[in-house]
Amino acid sequence: MTSRRTVLKQLSALSLLPAAAAAREPSVATTAGTQRQRAFANALAEQPWLGGYRSAAPSGYDSEVTVQGRWPEALQGVLYRNGPALHELQQDRYRHWFDGDGMLQSFALGGAALRHRGRVIETPKLLAERAAQRRLFPAFDTTPAGGAPMNGADDMNPANISVLAHHDRLYALWEAGSAVEMNPDDLSTIGLRRFSEATEGVPFAAHPRLDRDGSLWNFGYLSSAGALVLWHLDRAGKVADTSVLRLGAMSMPHDMVLTERYLVLLIPPYLYDTALADQGAQTFLEMHRWQPEEATRALVIDKNDLSNFQTIELPAQWVFHFGNGYDDGKDRLRFHGMRAPEPSILTGEFRAVMRGDHGASAPATLYEYTLDLKRGIGSESPLFANGAVSAEFPSFDPRQRSLRYEQLVMLSADPRHPTPHGQFSQVRRSHLGTGAQDVFNYPISQIPEEHLYVPDPARRAEQGGWIIGTAYDFTADRTVLNLFAAEQLSDGPIASATLPYATPLGLHGTFVPA
Repeated sequence: MTSRRTVLKQLSALSLLPAAAAAREPSVATTAGTQRQRAFANALAEQPWLGGYRSAAPSGYDSEVTVQGRWPEALQGVLYRNGPALHELQQDRYRHWFDGDGMLQSFALGGAALRHRGRVIETPKLLAERAAQRRLFPAFDTTPAGGAPMNGADDMNPANISVLAHHDRLYALWEAGSAVEMNPDDLSTIGLRRFSEATEGVPFAAHPRLDRDGSLWNFGYLSSAGALVLWHLDRAGKVADTSVLRLGAMSMPHDMVLTERYLVLLIPPYLYDTALADQGAQTFLEMHRWQPEEATRALVIDKNDLSNFQTIELPAQWVFHFGNGYDDGKDRLRFHGMRAPEPSILTGEFRAVMRGDHGASAPATLYEYTLDLKRGIGSESPLFANGAVSAEFPSFDPRQRSLRYEQLVMLSADPRHPTPHGQFSQVRRSHLGTGAQDVFNYPISQIPEEHLYVPDPARRAEQGGWIIGTAYDFTADRTVLNLFAAEQLSDGPIASATLPYATPLGLHGTFVPA
C-alpha cells in the first residue's frame, strides 16, 4: 500500500502540459483571441445557430416555466447537465469548444411546472482568472499570454464535461483532473473532491461507470507519464482500490466499458508526443500526433485485479462514447461504440465553431465490437450500412448495465441530407437485434443535445420508459426540454417546456429520480 500511495502522489504532481509548452508572446495570444471573438460575432449575425456557442450569462439562470402536454406522474426528479459555457474573458475568445469553463444546470421535473437553474462552476481556475481579469492557465487547446505557473492539472481544471451523482453527492467532472463537488440544490460550488489522501489530485475522468452493486469504476490518464490510473469507489464513495498501468505511448481515452467481470478501454493511436513541442506545439491538443498505421489498443482489465490486463488490437480509430457492454460467454465480450475513422472532429469542427465556422470532420457511427479473450482477437462491424447514419451520445436503460441489452438511444443525422447548421438533427432509438429504428426528426431550427433513457420503475427493463433531452431553438433563441415516450419516439414529445432564455450547448447529463 505504501508503494501505491507513493506512486499516486508522484503522478498527482505531474502537470498535464509539458514544460516546453511555454506561453506565447502577449501580443500574439491577445490578437488571436480578439480576432476569434470578432469573427464569431460577425458570423453569428448571419448564422443564428451559432448562438449555442455564446458564453453563458455571468449571473447564471433561474426560472420556473409551465410544462406543456402530459407529464407522467411517475416521472419526478432532477436532470443535471454540464458543458463548456464561458468561452470569452475580456474579449479573448478560446480557440476550442472544450476549453470553456463549465456550467452546471438543473431541471427539477414533475407536475405542471419545471424549475431550471444554471450556474457557472467556480473552480479554483475560474476564481483566479476572474480576480485577475485575464486568462492565467492553459486550456485544452489555448495557451494564454503571460500565464501563471502551474502546480498540477487542477490549476487548469474547468469541470466542463459531465456530471456524476453518487452516494448522495454531486460532482462536475473534467477529463484529466479532480472531481469538483457541487451543491445539488442551489448548484453552488463546494470545491475539489479528495477521495483519499493518496489520490489527491489524481485525474478522475468524465465518464465513470456505475456497477450493479452501487460501486463506481473510473480511470484517469497522465500523458507525460505514459500512465493510466484505475479507480474503484465502493457504494459509499470511498476508495476501494486503485492501480497504475504503465502503457508507454498514451492517448486521450474519453469513456470506458463495464461488464460483469471486466473494464474495457480503447487507446487510439492519437498519441502524446513530446517531440512535437520542438516543432512548435504549445497546447495539450497540439501535443498529439495521429498515427493511423498503428493499432488501437483495447485494454481488457480484470475487475478483481486491476493490475491484470490483456491487450487486443483493433484498427486505428477514434471513439468518444460507448453504449453498454456485457460478457457474452466465458471468454468473449461485446459492446457498442460511436466509431470515427480518425479524430478530426477535435481539430476541425470543435475549433471552427469558436470562430463561427463549419469544420470538416469525419462523422462517427454506431459499431458493434467483439473481443475474443481466449484467442486475443477483436472484431468490429457497423450497424448502419454505407455510412447512412452518423451518431453520438449513446444512452441505454440503466437497469441493463453490464447485461445483454437490445435498445440504444442516440443523437443522429443523415450525412446525405445535411442541415444548414451541420449538427445532429434527430433522436433515435435503435433495436440492436432486429435493426428496427424509431426516429424523431427535430425541426430544422433546433439543435438537440444529449438525450437520456429514463426507465419507468413500474415496467420491465427496456419495456417502457421515457427519453428526455434538451434542444437549442435558434430561431426563438430559447432552450427547450422535451420528453418522449420511449416506445413512441417518432410520435414526438408528450411534454415540453421552453425556458425564457437560451443556454449554451453542452455535453453530458444525468437524471436523478426523486
